Amino acid sequence: MHLYQSGPLTLGETAKHFNRSISATTEITKRIEKQGWITRVADPEDARVKFVWLTQKGEAALLEATSVLSLERVSARFKQMSEIEINKVIKGLSIFLDSK
Repeated sequence: MHLYQSGPLTLGETAKHFNRSISATTEITKRIEKQGWITRVADPEDARVKFVWLTQKGEAALLEATSVLSLERVSARFKQMSEIEINKVIKGLSIFLDSK
């Protein structure tokens, strides 16, 4: 979540944020990178510096982990509902959102 909110970070910045050593952060980063959730990208101004950033898979995993509702489950349920039932849901949500 921190990486998503802050943007690409160096390993040093990441270590500082999580109050971990660079070596511990490097090991954790390697494990997360193997899962395909993050990647390391060279700084265009200094190739010695590497930034850690989320991959598309990482962003999707973050979204899934922080989502209250599963979009797949909601979509599947709506496909099972009749038009009358869908209209009732829409009316109920409208009342809910308009209430003060």
